[in-house]
Amino acid sequence: KQKGVERWTDRICPDGLWEANLFQFYRRVLPKLTTILSRPFQLDEDTRIDETTAHVALREALINLCIHADYSINASLNVLHYPNRIVLSNPGTMLISREQYYRGGDSVCRNVALQTMFSMLGKSEKAGSGVDKILQGWRDSHWQRPEISFRFRPDKVELLLDIEKMMEEISNQVRAASNQEGSNDTDQEGSNDAESSNDTDNVGSNDEPDALTDRQQQIIAFCAEPRTASEIFGHLRVTEKWKNRQTYIQALLDAGWLEMTIPDKPKSKHQKYRQTAKAKQS
Repeated sequence: KQKGVERWTDRICPDGLWEANLFQFYRRVLPKLTTILSRPFQLDEDTRIDETTAHVALREALINLCIHADYSINASLNVLHYPNRIVLSNPGTMLISREQYYRGGDSVCRNVALQTMFSMLGKSEKAGSGVDKILQGWRDSHWQRPEISFRFRPDKVELLLDIEKMMEEISNQVRAASNQEGSNDTDQEGSNDAESSNDTDNVGSNDEPDALTDRQQQIIAFCAEPRTASEIFGHLRVTEKWKNRQTYIQALLDAGWLEMTIPDKPKSKHQKYRQTAKAKQS
């Protein structure tokens, strides 16, 4: 999907040209996801290893999407590949907490038969280590930690896999190969563009509703009901970095547009954010 444009450059959907079942969906989607990953030459004794931990991570993420979906809900599995991220979403809710998800080792499968099928094919983990492999693959590649988030009405679980750093590295390699002499200038321009983008996203402490940015207004509207930081970041499709917390939450707190539900315990794990009276009146 093209960044910033509602247009598909490649789409897999039941179009009558293939047998549209879950396993064929898996077989068609996985190769398209892994084409963005490099395959460095590695040997294990005399055997070449064609997979990196990032390949394993993508496979586990796609299998988790299939086996943990709630198929009783009238919704679809979605795998969206943007230039800077991959978003996998399935209908339903998580059967474990977010803390358990990141801690690993705990697995409650909604569709045991599907898990058994993938396991018999040698693709799926049954010991609760699938998430560990996803986190390890992204950590080994020095990318931002995968972010899990929840949406409600309809219920949906989303996994955000940030690949922006990787895409920047690929672009740099292409520029360097095509024009070694001018690569330093090109890289500098890319850095300046990134800085300009960050400046544009910075949220100010605006007192007037008309002066609020689109994202500020989006956050305030979303917090008509109390929301956790994770829910806010998931709604914005940004990662839970400290900078984003300062930019998208703290600035609105300081400006009086949002307030904490537990103000005496700012770091409480039960902390949520909601509109202030000022925001409701504007």
